[in-house]
Amino acid sequence: MKKTKIIILIIFILLINSVIASPLIIYNLDLNSNKENITLNKLETKIIEIYKETNGNYKAKVISFNNKTLKVLDFDIPSQIFKESFDENATPIGSEILPINNTNFNLQLPYYENGKEIIIYNNKNQEKLKIDISMFSKNKCGNNICDISENYKNCQIDCISGSKDNYCDNINDNKCDPDCKKETNKDCEINDQETNIIIKEFNNNLWLIIISIIILFLIIFIILKRKK
Repeated sequence: MKKTKIIILIIFILLINSVIASPLIIYNLDLNSNKENITLNKLETKIIEIYKETNGNYKAKVISFNNKTLKVLDFDIPSQIFKESFDENATPIGSEILPINNTNFNLQLPYYENGKEIIIYNNKNQEKLKIDISMFSKNKCGNNICDISENYKNCQIDCISGSKDNYCDNINDNKCDPDCKKETNKDCEINDQETNIIIKEFNNNLWLIIISIIILFLIIFIILKRKK
């Protein structure tokens, strides 16, 4: 019984370690802060073993293609440096805290397949920087373009009913879906009927126009002949 408990405990510890150590994809941002300005030096995605949340008065938001907030991260920017003074014998003789006006810092946020941009806010909640991350996205639902991987079923925002998206939605909305077979989509039958009616009306009107033109020419011909 004692050996069984020890084995179960070992398995439990191994499982916890495997969960904690599972790799995570992140957005890795190298940024620069110069007084009130924040600029991007480098942007990349990378895999890390452990992701740590941060705290502070600044904010970073990951926004999706349909403008939903996926992640909010609080962080701080180094603003002071501790400087210690030494004499000629390398003995500490004093220290002071100096302000930093220009500094580089790193920021890491979790990766999202539908991430569109990262917005950086300062400690006064003022927007300071927008960073485009759409090039790393796999799911671009919400960008107003019906991409190859999207259709009415998985992204109704971009792919409207009745559009060419390799998916037959079979919705009765007076739109003949080009992805449906005509015999299975009532809208296509209705559209065909309406098209036939329009063609028939056009043909009838065309004959009336032709007859009217012929009559007009006859009248003109008769009038001209009488004048002679």
